[in-house]
Amino acid sequence: MNGLENMEQLRYKFAWIFLVLLFLIFTLLCCARGPARTGPRPSQFPVADATVPAEEYVDLNIVLMESTFKLQGITSGDSLLFGTAFVFDLPCKEDPRKAVLVTSHHLLDSLQNDRALLGLRDKRWDGSWEERPWWIDIRRHGKPLWIRHKDADVAALCVSLPRYVDIPLSSLDLLADEGTFQKYEIHPGDALMCLGYSSQNGVHGKGGFPILRGGVIASYPLFPVEKHKTFRFDMEIFKGYSGGPVFFSQLGRLYGGASHPEEQIQFIAGLLSKQWFADKEEKQPLKVAEVVHALFIREVVEKLLTREIEENAIEEAL
Repeated sequence: MNGLENMEQLRYKFAWIFLVLLFLIFTLLCCARGPARTGPRPSQFPVADATVPAEEYVDLNIVLMESTFKLQGITSGDSLLFGTAFVFDLPCKEDPRKAVLVTSHHLLDSLQNDRALLGLRDKRWDGSWEERPWWIDIRRHGKPLWIRHKDADVAALCVSLPRYVDIPLSSLDLLADEGTFQKYEIHPGDALMCLGYSSQNGVHGKGGFPILRGGVIASYPLFPVEKHKTFRFDMEIFKGYSGGPVFFSQLGRLYGGASHPEEQIQFIAGLLSKQWFADKEEKQPLKVAEVVHALFIREVVEKLLTREIEENAIEEAL
């Protein structure tokens, strides 16, 4: 029995020695891989369907909603006139508190006073929006402060804005040109959207945001743009929509003989100029609007900024 007991004890010893060796080998291998690293927090893990980083994606619908405002003032007949304007966060005279306002020239020209009221908004801490009307200078001693395009119903103006206003529209790159229309094969029947204001203030809700409406391109040809400065838009607009942005947004467009299912195409196509009528007395709306090509918006804004830089240089020299 003593021999069997000794054999059993040896087996237990060998078993323990074997387990200890395995543990030591495993420990050495783990140490050789380097110290453990802290993994990302759950919120840092990528979302499976997020093909574009959030900071790089621009939703033009929201950008223009938050950058478009009601513009109103008094006409020569002492009547109230209002329209639509949209604002680029582009500083004039290198002043970060000044931005570039774009609207139709005929709207600014119809306002007779030196100041007009811009319907700004303030986003509150709880996520709600509050209307904050703001006076802007459009003339100085009766002389217009804006620049108009020589061939199109577009005007641009430097305006001073309060610090609480955040304008997300910050680049002229969103303005389409002839190349944009050609590349994406934009044609009659393509759907566009626009923003503007109605005389019924209640429809705009809290915050005074513009109303988005849509229609299709209704005329042909669309270019060359220098020759065809405007195009028709199959949508009935009202006076308050003059100066509002017209834009294109589509996912998965077919162009260049191929489908692009993952590509989001977005650009500003132009600016609302006027409503066409079926009669000379302008009593029967034709329900067709006229849109000024965005190329002319770019040209007038660039001209405005160039003027401001030159004036700033002259002031510094003096």
